[in-house]
Amino acid sequence: MEKLWLNVKAFEVAFSLFFACALYAVWSIQFGTAAGGVVGGAGSDSFIIVDRINHTSHWAWYYQSYLSQVGGQGVLLAGLFKLLNALDVAYFALLSSNVFALLTALSVSVAVPFIYRNVGFFGVLLVFVLFASSRWMYSFAYSLYWVLFTLILPLTYSIACGGMMGAGRRPRHLFLLGLAFIVFLKSICGYEYITTLTILACAGYVVSTVQSKQGICLRSMIWIFAACLAGFSVAFLLHLVQLYAIHGWDGVHHIFGRILMHSGGDGAAGRADILLGRLQLEGGMQAAIDKLSTDLQGHQLLFFWLSFVQYFSIDALSLFSVKLSFGVFSILSGLAALRCVYVLIKRGAGQAIPVDYPWALAAFLALLAALSWQVLAWKHMTIHYHLNGLVFFVGIVPLSSLWLLMFIKQAFGCSWVGPDVRYVLFALLAIVPSALLIGQQWAHVEAQARQLQFLAGNPGVEFVKGRLDKLEVQAMPRGMTGIEIPRGLGLASTRIVVGGWAFSSVAPAEIEVKVKGVMVKRLVPDGHRADVARIYPEGPVNTGYMLSTVVPSDIDLQDVEVWVVDALGNRLELTKRG
Repeated sequence: MEKLWLNVKAFEVAFSLFFACALYAVWSIQFGTAAGGVVGGAGSDSFIIVDRINHTSHWAWYYQSYLSQVGGQGVLLAGLFKLLNALDVAYFALLSSNVFALLTALSVSVAVPFIYRNVGFFGVLLVFVLFASSRWMYSFAYSLYWVLFTLILPLTYSIACGGMMGAGRRPRHLFLLGLAFIVFLKSICGYEYITTLTILACAGYVVSTVQSKQGICLRSMIWIFAACLAGFSVAFLLHLVQLYAIHGWDGVHHIFGRILMHSGGDGAAGRADILLGRLQLEGGMQAAIDKLSTDLQGHQLLFFWLSFVQYFSIDALSLFSVKLSFGVFSILSGLAALRCVYVLIKRGAGQAIPVDYPWALAAFLALLAALSWQVLAWKHMTIHYHLNGLVFFVGIVPLSSLWLLMFIKQAFGCSWVGPDVRYVLFALLAIVPSALLIGQQWAHVEAQARQLQFLAGNPGVEFVKGRLDKLEVQAMPRGMTGIEIPRGLGLASTRIVVGGWAFSSVAPAEIEVKVKGVMVKRLVPDGHRADVARIYPEGPVNTGYMLSTVVPSDIDLQDVEVWVVDALGNRLELTKRG
């Protein structure tokens, strides 16, 4: 055992794997909570891949109904589904979604040994907190469409292996070949953010020079850019061949039309409805709203600018009650750019380059990486505010935060990790999975207590009060559900709308919506009801609730139950009939 601790490489590998498992565990809990118990929940746009798997027996292996990408992940999963002779598409898709999330956690952990070696344990802890507390990670990690690990890998791979660029001809060629393959893999799964990940690969190389001590070489960055371009080009040529095989020259023209549409090169005015909705919520933007509403074509520059700045106000992460926007981290990256200028000026005066300089330059490159996609595909950015936060998070948030940590460490002469601390690190990190297991067990015990109390005939209705003011069910067109896996399977679906008020006088309460006895949605009342407060002044401030959820089933009102349940197991059915 002592030899294991003395072997730095063995420790770092174990540390990285532990990091990935803990991160995946946190994401699993967050994703399950965000899904709210909805059957068939998966990452954004997974329905496209589920649809491809569902048609495995009917389509040629290279066929795609969604022509904007090669769909490599769909082809691979469909082939694996056929090879395994799997029977249940939904189960296979859910399993694949979790595998993708684990691979995403592993892709982040690739850079953990380097960060531990050069920043210290607190640097690793900082990265863990950043990736664990961002909805952009846990919600997209489970997506079969976005394949998030292919977006993260160019950065983390370059951080971990970028030193090979200065280690001789053979290592350099191996590194560039590996990077080209990663970008190829990303490109056949989707072209989104291709400029961003290319510049992030350069940023990762810059960071790697901290350890190699060889300095930042512009020629190496050009080679890295060329490798990324090569990977993309091969994927794009493969896509053209695929499109021609499916739809002939019409298919080839389709992809070029999409490129022009997303970049604004088609001359169309674009869509401003989503931006206008956001501006109305902000308030004080009526003049801009009027201009964009009446003459969008004549105010394209205003359209671009207002769409551009919206992203800086979007939450990058949320830790407990603290939320930080992308604007905060963009400012940090801007300060890092100023730091680079200052260092270069001092270098001209004969001073040595400080250790935080590569981190500062990488943070600035991360900002340029995000802005590159903002400019190149700006029409794409005007309609996908719920997706494109990924552009900012993957590079700007971790690199600007690590630069700030290194700057503080250098300014105050901090030394946070020494060889004797390794015994403590595993003990500290063991708290994470232990706390997660305890939390899961507590939830299991709480659920059992609720069931026992209910079955014993003592539901505690005297403590729980509430009323159902609204209950509607609306049949939705087949395949139009917002739940990814049922949408991909083309299942019938129904929207349920529920509203009213509820509270418990002895413990926190929440609303449970059940369909045919299966719980499909849970929420905590979060709206103030003045009418309820007048009648029940002893109640909590927020008693009102309103929710809308979609279930992958054809149902009617008789199938829906709405319950008020508190933390002690007291419950009241609001839909009790007869």
